[in-house]
Amino acid sequence: MLRLGDEHAGVRWKVVQFVCFAERWQLQLAVENAAALRPDSAFATLVNAYGRHFMPRAKELQRLLEHPDALLRRFAAAVAIRPRQVIVERFVAMAEQSNDAEVRKIAADCREGYLRSIYAIGPSILKRASSETSKGETQNSGR
Repeated sequence: MLRLGDEHAGVRWKVVQFVCFAERWQLQLAVENAAALRPDSAFATLVNAYGRHFMPRAKELQRLLEHPDALLRRFAAAVAIRPRQVIVERFVAMAEQSNDAEVRKIAADCREGYLRSIYAIGPSILKRASSETSKGETQNSGR
């Protein structure tokens, strides 16, 4: 987790990947450990502000995406695209609108599938499936 501030972009990207795919307990442990090792770091801010949840609401996420500390912006971008059952389109869009080029790249990598769980689906898939079901129901009801 401490490598989220590494000078090499590839190292930071691997930490973002960890944040995206780690189990909730793994993420919690990693952030708490980073905060304990570096109590003056942004990780202490995360532990104090979000405790054990690390799933900020839209308003909190926006604040983190705009934070002066690049480490918090990167963490927020990873949390924004963190797979759930369904990817939260609004959170990904928030990360895409960041002033930080690296945060926008993280969001783009999510869109391209590089930082997306193979089990997570986007809302566009749900819309397409429901419209196909509606068409099928309409066609079958006329028979």
